[in-house]
Amino acid sequence: MVISQNLIVILLSAAAGYGLLRLRLRGSGIGGPLGEAVQTALLLWVLVWKLSILLWEPQSILGDPASLLYFNGGEKGVWLASIVSGLYIIYTAERQRLDRILYSDSLLLSLLGGYTLYALGVMLFEPMELGRRLPMSILSLAATALWLRYRPGGTLQSPIRRAAALLAAYALVSTVTGQLADRSAEAGSVMAEAGVGLKPGQAAPDFELGTLDGSSVKLSSYRGRTVIVNFWATWCPPCRTEMPHLQAYHAAQPEGGPLILAVNATTTEVSVPVVSGWSESWKLTFPVLLDKEGTVTEGYNIHSYPTTYVIDKDGVIRYKHTGPMTVDMLEDAAAKAK
Repeated sequence: MVISQNLIVILLSAAAGYGLLRLRLRGSGIGGPLGEAVQTALLLWVLVWKLSILLWEPQSILGDPASLLYFNGGEKGVWLASIVSGLYIIYTAERQRLDRILYSDSLLLSLLGGYTLYALGVMLFEPMELGRRLPMSILSLAATALWLRYRPGGTLQSPIRRAAALLAAYALVSTVTGQLADRSAEAGSVMAEAGVGLKPGQAAPDFELGTLDGSSVKLSSYRGRTVIVNFWATWCPPCRTEMPHLQAYHAAQPEGGPLILAVNATTTEVSVPVVSGWSESWKLTFPVLLDKEGTVTEGYNIHSYPTTYVIDKDGVIRYKHTGPMTVDMLEDAAAKAK
């Protein structure tokens, strides 16, 4: 399993939600049984999330089973895993005849608290999401505090009413902040927010490198077009797993669509013919750039492979990802540059 910033945030959010669940149920008598069910559900969630990619991309996974180490079901896998885990908790609680009002109230509080920490974590690691996430974080944090203050009533209507009111407030705030964030993004595309840099919202450092076919490629020459810059090496197992996905994504793009520039860490390779051999075996049709001096890799502060930057038509970084990417992930990443 590749440990990424997003995965760390998810794990911390799950821990926070579980902590709130135990706090809510302290002294209730059902904290132990329900807590054990939630622990099992969390393990089930991870398992379904990882393996659900077999449902979305069975051919690529069955062709390279080792890719399960690096890939997961993505956003669709998150929803599937959440549904399966939620149904398991409900089934276990009903089978053990736990207090339906109490466990429903505590589970809703747990989800709310977990989401609050997740929103805060996303803001910490992705400053570009500050405008969109901050109002939602304040809303969910206040709702969590109020929920903890009030005990569940004598019927299921009490927690359901709270959840319905929260969802209505969430929809309203999300609509308003989404519109404001879109306007801010449009303004940011005209001019980089803080000059040249490596953070989303900054202008990508320009570079020029030779390619395997002997030509030369300059990043700034692709202004007006989305560019996906992928840093990789032949000795890197996740890179080898990712390459067929990069090629499949590239082959599906229309003329003038997003372009992949694969920057090879040539200073770490045995020789250029090794890089050429791997590229031929994958039948790559996008440019493979040779960073023979290591200046571009160093300039982009690459410490792990693969690492991918998505750069919009104005040369501004819109997304960064560490670890291998599937076709779906590449499509979602490219959409952030529009």
